[in-house]
Amino acid sequence: MENQYLLKGEQLITQSDGDIISLTNYRLRYSETQFGKAHVISILLKNISSIEVKYRSNTAYLLGSIILFIAAVFSLGGGASEAFPFAIILGVILLVIYFRTRKHVVAIVSNGGKEIHFHTKGMKHDGVLKFINQLEEAIQESHS
Repeated sequence: MENQYLLKGEQLITQSDGDIISLTNYRLRYSETQFGKAHVISILLKNISSIEVKYRSNTAYLLGSIILFIAAVFSLGGGASEAFPFAIILGVILLVIYFRTRKHVVAIVSNGGKEIHFHTKGMKHDGVLKFINQLEEAIQESHS
């Protein structure tokens, strides 16, 4: 967040790489541009209700791979052994896609408003925890 966008008395505490997430003593701001379109979400610290670190994934890939592995086992028992390698290969491909598309994200939820989700790609676990601690400290200070 550039200084020209800071409110009166507002101080920048920390920013993520690429300035996607900015934490100040008043608010948390998510600002990203994708395909030429800006997306900005700003949440006042007093309105943050929860912070969560989680994985987002498309479970359809995992479910598909499990179904294919089960089908491969049944193909052996049912005499359709020519389907076995096809089912195993496709099952492995779907499993790889599942793990490659999993995203480690931080979700910050406001009271009855928007959520901020951002990927932690490139951030170490300690860095994520440090950011959460800084956010929680800023929230605590804004309430006192």
